[in-house]
Amino acid sequence: MFRFTATALVAVLFAPDVLGTQLFVSHYTGKIYTLNYEASSSGNGTLSIESSASGCGKMPAWLALDPKTSTALYCFDESYGSGVVSSFDVTGAELNQTGQAKTAGGDVHGWLYGGSDGQNFVSTAEYGGSSISTYKLPLTSSSKPLQKLAFTMSGSGTDPSRQDAPHPHSTITDPTGQYIIVPDLGADLIRIFSIDASSGELTACTSAKADAGDGPRHGSWWSPDDASVEGLMLYTVNELGNSVTGWKVSYPSSGCLTLNKTQTLSTFESGSPPSSTLPVKAAEVHVRGNFLYAANRNDQLFGSEQDSIVTYNISSTGVLEFVEASNSYTWYPRTFSINREGDLVAVGGQTSSNVAIIARDTETGRLGELMANVQVATPGNDGQEDGLSAVVWNMSSTMNLQIPIPVTTPSKATTINECLTNASVPIDKKGSDSWDDDVEPFNLRLPYTPAAVAVPTTIDHIQAAVSCAIKFDMKVTAKSGGHSYASLGLGGEDGHLMIELDRMYNVTLDTDSNVATVQPGARLGHIANELWDQGKRAISAGTCPGVGVSGHSLHGGYGMSSHKYGLAVDWIAGMTVVLANASVVHTSATEHPDLFWALKGAGSSFGIVAEYEFNTFAAPAEVTYFSMPFKWNASSAPAKLEALEAYTQDTMPAELTMRMFSSARSSQLEGMFFGNVSGLRTALSPLLEETGLKIDQAKNTT
Repeated sequence: MFRFTATALVAVLFAPDVLGTQLFVSHYTGKIYTLNYEASSSGNGTLSIESSASGCGKMPAWLALDPKTSTALYCFDESYGSGVVSSFDVTGAELNQTGQAKTAGGDVHGWLYGGSDGQNFVSTAEYGGSSISTYKLPLTSSSKPLQKLAFTMSGSGTDPSRQDAPHPHSTITDPTGQYIIVPDLGADLIRIFSIDASSGELTACTSAKADAGDGPRHGSWWSPDDASVEGLMLYTVNELGNSVTGWKVSYPSSGCLTLNKTQTLSTFESGSPPSSTLPVKAAEVHVRGNFLYAANRNDQLFGSEQDSIVTYNISSTGVLEFVEASNSYTWYPRTFSINREGDLVAVGGQTSSNVAIIARDTETGRLGELMANVQVATPGNDGQEDGLSAVVWNMSSTMNLQIPIPVTTPSKATTINECLTNASVPIDKKGSDSWDDDVEPFNLRLPYTPAAVAVPTTIDHIQAAVSCAIKFDMKVTAKSGGHSYASLGLGGEDGHLMIELDRMYNVTLDTDSNVATVQPGARLGHIANELWDQGKRAISAGTCPGVGVSGHSLHGGYGMSSHKYGLAVDWIAGMTVVLANASVVHTSATEHPDLFWALKGAGSSFGIVAEYEFNTFAAPAEVTYFSMPFKWNASSAPAKLEALEAYTQDTMPAELTMRMFSSARSSQLEGMFFGNVSGLRTALSPLLEETGLKIDQAKNTT
């Protein structure tokens, strides 16, 4: 088991009668309280409020005591729209605020990580913001987030009322200090991030999937050997599923920590919660020795306003077995904490707004009688975000981060950047203007953070970047124009090596063969201008000048010359490609023809095109752009559309290309004709006669 071990320094600094008898409590009225428990000769004790402090916003939701010395307490504010994370010195008689940083709000949990001692940075879970943020310690009024990692999902989960969006509920550091685990109640995921200990940067790994509708909330670690990760387990409590899930933890020789689901057990012996007018919700989980404990809110299993804590035995292989349900002596036990000696459990009742001290048998793990109880501030309302929010013993043994196993392995982001630099591949430095520009998404709702950004200017650079990604088992995404509504140019998820191609934009026309060599970062407008300037040539392509050539041409490439000249992909004569194994090949209809065929339509799946060869055609001497609005009603539209379809199939000349725009406000046909206005009117006359359409605008360009 990972257990907290006090250092000799701590033993000198803190008096034995304080350690393990002092508690800290937060309340949604905005206060943090210091409580003191005193045992008596009769076995029971007394619990009293010693002091209170403000400074953690309007809704203090979570408390975290530093696991090394217990000298600093961190408080996370759940206030929506604008919150804080605050730090307090707890070595004196009263709490003394030492730092505070403003947050985006909605912080329901947080923990320390990074640095040589695991305490250089702090992470926060922003439930309503569907995100987590990180900050450098110490906290100050000028502190800004190092990272804000936002999550999305395509639709609602099994419980739409609670799973309408991702809802990260906690951030938990693994026992080695190399990873942060984020249970996401809304997305039914356990998100995993690797830690760069020096910079505090988090890089996304592959998430573990909980069962649909589980709604994982918090987690706790266990291992059969307190000096090894061999046999390590993560146990998560599932708020919506009212269950606990066991995950086997693996640390591959390369790549990220992985979680393999092994077991899910109900937090009720019967397998389902009792009926209630308001939902019954599992809340918190802790491990002590070979026993696991989980709290149930609003089950009232022991009478009115008396909820339960359940106990499980953990076998030598990490398998859970239900032991019993015990009275928590609270209503809505949102949090609980086990003291250093393991013989007392402090339970914080949210709605009852009390702290109950319960005896614990250190041999059997069973919970016993009520030893002491105290009311803190005002009670909450059933099912509301008020009342008592968190409780933690000073020198608690149930911290999320236990004794870290010393590791020297740098993060994947650090190692791949070193690899790229050693290979002379230009990179964007995180936090630089070029980094910010290159990772800004076209669709601002879907921001993703790459692990690293390579900025090649040669084919050799692209090849070397792919080689580095292979070495460190990292996904690679090439970005040409970045015109992706799903942010696929950033990887479509966090943690990829992004190869930003826009520094490679040269266009060279061979005036003898009329073949254009185009680099992969060129934009359509730039290509059109260069081909005209170099030889009055053109390729069939789209209408948006800012779209990159790669995504456009490798997946089709429709434009206003397509009726006469086809798609952009039809004009590709050859390509130089960096494959997934970092080899470079040239492909055409006669060289690697299968690869050539696959690239022409699904290019993103088969390699990075580092250079294109396009056949070209003579640019037209003049073109005419036009539009024709139409206001057909429900009765006339079918016949008109049939006439339009017949015209496009049987009559429309190749020199004419059209497209239809339709919305609730208006509809119109627009397009381009290779020729003058008179020729356009002649070409459209059969359609105008059949449908009654009229040309609204016609602009000739020579």
